[in-house]
Amino acid sequence: MTTIRDIARNAGVSTTTVSHVINNTRYVSDEVRDRVLESMKDLGYQPNDLARSLKLGKTNTLGLILPDHSNPFFAEVSRFIENHAFLLGYSVIICNTENDPDKELVYIKTLSQKKVDGIIFVAAGSDNRSIHYLQSIDLPIIIYDREIPDLMEKSNFSFLVTDNYLGGVMATEYLVSLGHRKIACITGPSNLTPGAQRANAFRDVLKKHDIPLDEAMILKGNFDYPSGYDCAQQLLALPEQPTAIFACNDMMAIAAMRAIRERGFQIPADISIIGFDGISLAAYQWPSLSTIRQPFKEISETILDLFMDITSSTPSRAGRVVLAPTLIQRESCRPL
Repeated sequence: MTTIRDIARNAGVSTTTVSHVINNTRYVSDEVRDRVLESMKDLGYQPNDLARSLKLGKTNTLGLILPDHSNPFFAEVSRFIENHAFLLGYSVIICNTENDPDKELVYIKTLSQKKVDGIIFVAAGSDNRSIHYLQSIDLPIIIYDREIPDLMEKSNFSFLVTDNYLGGVMATEYLVSLGHRKIACITGPSNLTPGAQRANAFRDVLKKHDIPLDEAMILKGNFDYPSGYDCAQQLLALPEQPTAIFACNDMMAIAAMRAIRERGFQIPADISIIGFDGISLAAYQWPSLSTIRQPFKEISETILDLFMDITSSTPSRAGRVVLAPTLIQRESCRPL
């Protein structure tokens, strides 16, 4: 097996110089570097990445823990994160917890044991065991899509969220501006920050415009297709159907659109509908789905910026970053 001694002898340099070329730990002239690299190529030498990682204390890998990779929103977020991390020289290990707190905790422990350089974490729910374990490890942690006040001041934690309340306001105000007053809302799980804030915004906008709040028109979904479909069926079975629906994510909105059509209603002639997230699939529905778009590219870039900041010699400690969503007007909404 070829060793760095063989490389050094063949290139006419010291083993220390070969080590500096491989690990990029000190300046080496271009002429010498090229000679070493050519020698490595000639002798078929492959550096031991694991041994080098242990020596340098860096693996150039990040862990990304997601609650549901089948959710198109998280699939798109992970794609942008992986692409941006690759440009920065990092590989990403993606872990899908399937909303299982036990599986989530196992993945956190596994990633920390594999010496990843940092963890990007989206919680499956409100189980505190994962948070307690994250507090016990000395790694940069970027928490996305959730806010945990107790960890805001910790130097190895940063938080990134989309302004879900603002997005909920934008969606509801848009429907109100179109003349709708009988507006229903399909919310997410109330224990998760995004769904709660979007639903709170819906209630506040109706109150602001003196629109009566009918609790029968506010149904709790689970951010998945089946719950969106079932909630829409319940809304359409009411004695007086809504003229517009705000679904708190695009998956539920898309499923609700199917339920609406199955009941013989037309979108948007009979019922307008708006979603939240801005997944690619929303643009290809018939009719195309109006939505509140989250900034996928900016999310991924900011997550990596926060990680790089924590690991820098002079961190700025942003701590918490909030990104603004945008309203995308398409064909699924019309003036009443």
